[in-house]
Amino acid sequence: MPTGFEKFSKKALQEQPISIRKVEQPEQEVKTVVREAAPVQAAPVVAEKPRRGRKPIVRDDDEEIFTMTIKIKMSTKLKLDELKFTERKTLQDLTAEAFEDLYIKYRSK
Repeated sequence: MPTGFEKFSKKALQEQPISIRKVEQPEQEVKTVVREAAPVQAAPVVAEKPRRGRKPIVRDDDEEIFTMTIKIKMSTKLKLDELKFTERKTLQDLTAEAFEDLYIKYRSK
């Protein structure tokens, strides 16, 4: 049994074939209007209100980021949370710093 779209497409094709082409528009004369410029007044500069909450994180566009899921002990998570609030850094920044420190520790031997 034909669907609604099939019925519609058959009916549309029977009425008039579909043709896609660019419609040419006749060239029109371009009228130029010269107006005297009115003096422009600058809008007063309004200072931006200070934002509440965290500052937006600014990252390099070149930096590639991927998602990594790890399991850690609850005591480690509590330490990370404490550092997050005392150092005012994100968990992503803290873990990146920790991995850099581990890399330096084990590769500098």
